[in-house]
Amino acid sequence: MKNTMSEPQSKKSNTNNSNNARSAPQHQGAVLRALMDKGVVMAPGAFNALVAKAVQKAGFEAVYISGGATANVAGFPDIGLITLTEMCRTIREIADASGLPVIADADTGYGEVESCVRTIVEYERAGAAALHIEDQVFPKRCGHLDGKELISAADMADKISSMAKYKLHSDFVIIARTDARHVTDFADALKRFPNAKTYVDWRKCLEQKDLDAVVICTADHTHAFIANWALNRDLHVYMEKPLAISVEEARVVRANWLKKKDKLATQVGMQRHAMQNFNRVHELIRDGAIGDLTAAYAWGD
Repeated sequence: MKNTMSEPQSKKSNTNNSNNARSAPQHQGAVLRALMDKGVVMAPGAFNALVAKAVQKAGFEAVYISGGATANVAGFPDIGLITLTEMCRTIREIADASGLPVIADADTGYGEVESCVRTIVEYERAGAAALHIEDQVFPKRCGHLDGKELISAADMADKISSMAKYKLHSDFVIIARTDARHVTDFADALKRFPNAKTYVDWRKCLEQKDLDAVVICTADHTHAFIANWALNRDLHVYMEKPLAISVEEARVVRANWLKKKDKLATQVGMQRHAMQNFNRVHELIRDGAIGDLTAAYAWGD
């Protein structure tokens, strides 16, 4: 895959004279990098300016825009139907309303290398501090759906290096994501990102300093065990996909939460997938293991 874009212009934001540099606001990418240097950054999701303002009012220091959520509120499934223009409008509105560093989902970069280059330029102009891009074939499919296809590792590397070359400011953050784990296997995922930091023991990952919350979406369905481990250490927990793989596991998690709900803002998500391991959802609801069912949503093809 060859990049045919012209050479980028000089990054004026890094070469301003001293007077202009003093008067220019700090790039939001620099703000986000400073937050990451301190530790884990909590970035609640927002799909419009009103929600982003609520995130800011609640005291959070960053906000996240999901491509799936943006598609859903427009009435579409997360299968690559939202355009670059629509996403940039959402970024602009959220950045303006919240004043926070915005981390935005860029899906596959909306096409090949040239489209990825335009994406990073337009995202940054819209006010984003960071984006993440995945290695799926365009048009993509939600990571939780079957039928995904991957581009080659070399093509993904070409996309990322081209985006890094053409970003407008050196502090803009590029986050690379692979869906190989659910298309091929974990070994392939590690080959695609050989410098990624991995943990043999997930407890080492959760023992980072200043950790406040844990999002649990494990590949081997050990959600309940990890959730209980985190709850017992007074960490906030968002657990999804699935709650547990047995009724007993779900009961233990719920009992743990009931003991701590006065001080822990714990949310339990549940998604029913086509895969065999997720067919326990009906059993969990029917048996009362996860409490009263208040809402159910369905999407896909």
